[in-house]
Amino acid sequence: MHIGIDLGTSNSTIAGIEDGVARVFRPADGGEALPSVIYIDKRGHHLYGRRAYDQALISPENVAAGFKRLMGTATPIEIEGADVKLTPEECSAEIMRQLLGQASTETGLDSFEGAVVAIPASFNQMQAEATLRTAQLAGLKQVDLIQEPIAAALAAMAGAKRSGKFLIYDLGGGTFDLALVESTDGKVKILAQQGVNMLGGRDFDRLIVSEIVRPWLMANFDLPNTFLRDPLYRRLHRIALLAAEKAKIDLSALEEAAIFASDDEVRLMDQSETEIFLDAPITRAQFEELIRKPIEQTISLIRSILEENDLTPDAIDRIVFVGGPSRIPLVHRLVVESLGIEADLKTDPMTAVAEGATYYGESRNWSLDEEKKELETAPSGKNERKENEELAQEEDEPTLYFDFDLRTSNDKTTIFIHVEGPSGGRKIQLHTEAWDSEILELKDGLEITVPLDDVGETLFDVCVLSSSGAAIEEHAQTLTITRLVAEPIAVPAAHSIAVKVRQSPQAEENSFLFLVEKGDNLPAKGEINLKSGANLESGSPGFIGFEVFQVEFPECIEVNLCVGLFRIDGTDLPEGHTIAMGDPIIFSWRMNESGILQASVKLPASKLELKAPRFYAPQAGQISYEGTSGEAFTKAILERADEAWGDLAAAVGPMAGPEIGLLKTRLNEQFEILEESASDAEIMRRISEDARFIRQDVVKLGQKYTPALLQRQLGKLQALFNRVCRGKAKEKENETFDALADAAQKAIDSGTEKTFPQAAFSLAKMRHLFLSVAWQNPAYVRAWFYKLSQESWLFADQKAFQAMVEKGKQKSDDSEALRDIVFRLLEARVALSASDAVNDLATIIKE
Repeated sequence: MHIGIDLGTSNSTIAGIEDGVARVFRPADGGEALPSVIYIDKRGHHLYGRRAYDQALISPENVAAGFKRLMGTATPIEIEGADVKLTPEECSAEIMRQLLGQASTETGLDSFEGAVVAIPASFNQMQAEATLRTAQLAGLKQVDLIQEPIAAALAAMAGAKRSGKFLIYDLGGGTFDLALVESTDGKVKILAQQGVNMLGGRDFDRLIVSEIVRPWLMANFDLPNTFLRDPLYRRLHRIALLAAEKAKIDLSALEEAAIFASDDEVRLMDQSETEIFLDAPITRAQFEELIRKPIEQTISLIRSILEENDLTPDAIDRIVFVGGPSRIPLVHRLVVESLGIEADLKTDPMTAVAEGATYYGESRNWSLDEEKKELETAPSGKNERKENEELAQEEDEPTLYFDFDLRTSNDKTTIFIHVEGPSGGRKIQLHTEAWDSEILELKDGLEITVPLDDVGETLFDVCVLSSSGAAIEEHAQTLTITRLVAEPIAVPAAHSIAVKVRQSPQAEENSFLFLVEKGDNLPAKGEINLKSGANLESGSPGFIGFEVFQVEFPECIEVNLCVGLFRIDGTDLPEGHTIAMGDPIIFSWRMNESGILQASVKLPASKLELKAPRFYAPQAGQISYEGTSGEAFTKAILERADEAWGDLAAAVGPMAGPEIGLLKTRLNEQFEILEESASDAEIMRRISEDARFIRQDVVKLGQKYTPALLQRQLGKLQALFNRVCRGKAKEKENETFDALADAAQKAIDSGTEKTFPQAAFSLAKMRHLFLSVAWQNPAYVRAWFYKLSQESWLFADQKAFQAMVEKGKQKSDDSEALRDIVFRLLEARVALSASDAVNDLATIIKE
């Protein structure tokens, strides 16, 4: 049996195929899904699912939940009441083991042929990798991933119209996914998809706490303004979130509810020694007003995806709602009324993803050569049955081969028969219990169309008759064909993936070389001829790096997400080997259906091949959003976005109109959330994501004002060079810098789009010259060392960080040694953006 798993932020489900149809394996308590919650007491006793959830109000410090949102990071999940710290992957593996236990109990199976785990389409490489690690921790060996909207689309084919265009609206506990789907007789094709990584039911819970619960508590108790981030009131914050979630669920059926927790459950005093309880009223109208903006955001995404595909709402047959929060009445009403598209009421929003995942598992060929094998070849005759070989030779028996689709969503298929050797007037017939073909003349190339009336397996018995009409036993066999509820035509890439390169050895700017474009069919593979952009000797401290990005905004590299990092270090080269500038490099890559990138690098000059079995950014996976370090990291990301906004505002002034004010409002909102909820790791991650998107929007707006921004960059760079380098640089260096500045100014003053790239090129050369001079300045080196020594939160390996800082203090008077330590610190830290390096120029060159 192949199983499908929906490992959800709030709830998880598992399904398998029985008699061709998905069957959901329910929790032992009879609930429709297993809450993704873990409880551990001080004695180490574990509870899971509903039993753990029920303990959350009583002992929130013993409960872990929402850990899916921290997958792909180094944020620990702390269960304080049990003094236990787990990784997000370990927590998710615990839930997955419970799901597997449910399936084993109901099927009697101890193991499964394969498992498909669904992930949000918005998941990046690190999150996908973390999900695979979770499955391995849970004991699964044969694992594949599928995007949640694709799984939901497959499930929507069961018992529904099997052809047409429809939308998958997947609003879960932690993420929102949207897919535009086209189906033809159960064959599903994803035309387009979008996703928001941090938009779901848990965000609605936080809105309730922020806008309803917090004011009520402040009005009724003596609490500090920042109690939501105060460790003394962490228990109150957790209980408030749980009570908000329960009220949210109640409001799906009621017009009003209470966000309630008794003083016995809260067990805390305010600053005046009054027992705290919670009894904040909330109406459905209040709740709907709170969540209206994020729901309208999802509708805007729908309109955008339709417009990009030249479609109107009239072209869409139905919307399939998936995920628990999609049951909220406002979601259905607002989406359906705004677009005028009929809602699909047959698909179960809580189980559709797991059902679709198991359908996908059933449609997959799990053999080792799965990507090459499309048809099953079943030989019969003397090559198959050795005991009849002599008789077959005497009677000159032919060898038969049957080629057919093992699995198909069609209600009929064709079996192709190939004959080796003389057929000698033989006949053939295929039959089932309810159908048989005519008796046909056996010949090479014969085609027989067979019916597949029912979903699931159909067995076709093969009967070969001699010229006299007698059945030839050695040719008798049974062919098995599985009719599927639905099957994907192809799995599309959820993101565009590219490598950072330079266009030439002289280039002062980076560009993207795309491997996969969003929507490309997977699996995909390729080979790229590159050149080394640096010299590297065996044992030297340098490197040649291959940086892979998830590209959302190709015009500006540094606002995209780095998801892959593969380096060739000097230590990777055998003794005596070197890579010279311009040496050829062959970069081979492959992305499988799960979206996981693998790569290898060949160095023809050295006859070496280096492999990256898993290609994702280890630094990105080392980010922790916990505690003060998480707050510091998030604040730095937000300040980067604010700095970009400040440059734009200073450059264009009032010319930008209201758009620039709206961006500042968004930034201020994020700063306010940071101030209010800095102890919440989930919120820290969401702020970091939002800050990156705001920064992208700042860059997009800035494209309208290129000359002003170039002028701003020129002024800042000149001021920086004058302050740091002017008095230390050689006369020739000062002259070169000034000449480049003049060239940049002339290009800007020309005011034509053709000259703006020339200005950008001059600015890039100015930055390069600035760095080469500045790093020779002992004061600049010391300033960088001091800055990095204060940013411990940027270093995953604290022991190594402290050792480098201590060594730097000892070498403070040796500028060359200190510079080497600063470079090592810069390489070791978690980068805040793609340009956070000593020299951010790519070390590989496009051939």
